[in-house]
Amino acid sequence: MLRAPDLQIIARRIQQDCATGIYKSRPLEAYRLLQEASEVSRFLTATKGTRALDILHIAAARLHGAKRFLSFDNNQRQAAHLAGLQVRP
Repeated sequence: MLRAPDLQIIARRIQQDCATGIYKSRPLEAYRLLQEASEVSRFLTATKGTRALDILHIAAARLHGAKRFLSFDNNQRQAAHLAGLQVRP
């Protein structure tokens, strides 16, 4: 479990990465997101029992062409890997 000081460091680094353009805010089209989530869900929910919010996060990453997926949740990491994403850290 992450402690408060660690979370503050992570938040600060994310803000810095947003300011330098490493991370970019992009709007999601709800219908396209739901279509992608439905596709991801077809092969993950039945076999792995992947949760809805994890499916939405993975679908959003795929929809925007992400190659890497950052997560500390083991179930989400495994699902993202099965969905074709490189999982980090």
